[in-house]
Amino acid sequence: MRHLLILLVAFLILLSTGAGAQDARDTTTFVGEVMDNMCASNGSHASMMDKMHAKNAKECAQECVHAGGRYVLYARSAAAIYELNDQTRSEAFAGQIVAVTGNYDAATKMIHVTNIAIAPVTRPN
Repeated sequence: MRHLLILLVAFLILLSTGAGAQDARDTTTFVGEVMDNMCASNGSHASMMDKMHAKNAKECAQECVHAGGRYVLYARSAAAIYELNDQTRSEAFAGQIVAVTGNYDAATKMIHVTNIAIAPVTRPN
């Protein structure tokens, strides 16, 4: 019985260590605009900017979040909306094109953010 318990504990330790390694390999970088979920679902800030009396995308996103929305990453090229788990860090990048690095949970469509940075601008030659 004691040997069985030792094997079970060893298995659980290996299982938990393997899960951590899997998470590290699943880290991905996504590029898009930090928007509020309401504007992202419309694909633009245009309809909300007048309602929120916002001068730009940053003000619009911040006002919509203060009105009950959540910060998301809107990847226009993929027409995808990704939830962001770190709302505090996301606020600093509202209305900006960023590169978000983190682990993506497909079931919740959420990126568990490890880093956010301004995306590098690529210019045609």
